[in-house]
Amino acid sequence: MSLLLWAIVVIVIIVVFGLLLRLLEGVAKIVLTVVLVGLVLAVGAWILVDINDLRQHFYQDDKLFLLDINGELEGAFVLGGDAVPKPIADLGGLRSAYPDLAAVQDGNYKVIVLEWPVVAGALDVPGFSATEKELHAALRSRNPKQLFIDKMVARFDARMLGQITAEADRLYPTDDAFASTIFALLAGEPLRTPDVIFAGLSQGTVRVHPETVTFKIMKVLPEGMSSVLLPSA
Repeated sequence: MSLLLWAIVVIVIIVVFGLLLRLLEGVAKIVLTVVLVGLVLAVGAWILVDINDLRQHFYQDDKLFLLDINGELEGAFVLGGDAVPKPIADLGGLRSAYPDLAAVQDGNYKVIVLEWPVVAGALDVPGFSATEKELHAALRSRNPKQLFIDKMVARFDARMLGQITAEADRLYPTDDAFASTIFALLAGEPLRTPDVIFAGLSQGTVRVHPETVTFKIMKVLPEGMSSVLLPSA
């Protein structure tokens, strides 16, 4: 049930209780008031328990990040308390289960899907640079590692193709390893800017599983207020 539907249900319940309070008197009115207060306290406690759980585990526990481009899984990494992304070198199993996020969770605290607009951008790191268009095309291709090889050949010498290919294979044993590494690098900036992630939740370009009540609330909070529920690490 969506948060909006929950809100409508709660409002309807409060209105009905309010009308009943006007009609009832004596003991019945007191009982109804107690029930209403209990309901409000129970909902509040439910939200607080979830917020506390997130504050204790969200930054410390392993989270599986997935890159979605046009509905296809094109990269993945795990991020835990050490804040060092661990790119996934074989996306076969994840791809076969995606988009069933429960099926790909595999013991991780959360699964977080970032769609391309959230991470889109160029890369300029020591030894490698590429435009947003080049990265997008590589990630959508069957052999994304070829982008690295082509860049290195252009930087050095075509006669070194064999050496460059061998070095690429050493650094990135699979094409998935390269794609997941690129995803981890691109995701660095938005993950350091929580408002980008919170905005993505509202826009549907970021998805979280399990999506507990705190994340449902974040979807409807005004911009900049979501950090009140889940402060930065």
